[in-house]
Amino acid sequence: MNYKDKLWIQGLILFIPLFMIIDGMIEMAKDDIYHPDTFVLFGLLIMGVISLISVLLSVVKIISYGWRSISTYDKCYFIFYLLWLIPTTILWLFFLTLCQFHYLIFKSSIVSLDDAFLLLYN
Repeated sequence: MNYKDKLWIQGLILFIPLFMIIDGMIEMAKDDIYHPDTFVLFGLLIMGVISLISVLLSVVKIISYGWRSISTYDKCYFIFYLLWLIPTTILWLFFLTLCQFHYLIFKSSIVSLDDAFLLLYN
């Protein structure tokens, strides 16, 4: 397959989640009441699935042909999706509640950071 054809296919695959992320952020900046944060979250989750599939396909190609014999495009493709897989994996862990985080609500009664840590760990 031609190099330009691969770029067009990648652009089409990435268009929908990137559009959702950008549109959701614009609507969040406008203080829209129809929950545009779900567009951002869903776009990021789709990017996580795309990056996982792309990394797995790239690993199969690297195992089959070797790192030195694959093209520069495939190397950049692998590195891009591998870097993108890290934050989206963390996002998926939070989304599936496999990893939880706690919110700290600072009240006027909290005087120091020690009090904040006591609230966090108790």
